[in-house]
Amino acid sequence: MEPSPNREPSAGELESASSATRIESPASSEPAAPAAAQNLDSPELYINRELSLLEFQKRVLDQAKDAQYPLLERVKFLSIVSSNLDEFF
Repeated sequence: MEPSPNREPSAGELESASSATRIESPASSEPAAPAAAQNLDSPELYINRELSLLEFQKRVLDQAKDAQYPLLERVKFLSIVSSNLDEFF
C-alpha cells in the first residue's frame, strides 16, 4: 500500500526505510598495517621534470600537426609550444 502524500509515515515505516538504506561498516576494526619502508633514493620513484615537459611539448606539437583540428586551433597549439620552449631554454 502506497503511503498518502499528505500523512506522515509511521515509526515502523521509518525504521524499515532507514534499515534498507543503512550502510554497514567494515567488520575489521583494525587499522591498516603501515607500508613497508621504501628506498626513497631510488630513481624509479621520481619523474624527470625536464623530460616530462619535453614529452608534453611533443604531444602538443603532434596535435598542431593533426589535420582534424581547424587551422586556427593548430596555430594556437604552435604558439603554446613556442612559448613554452622559449621558457624552457
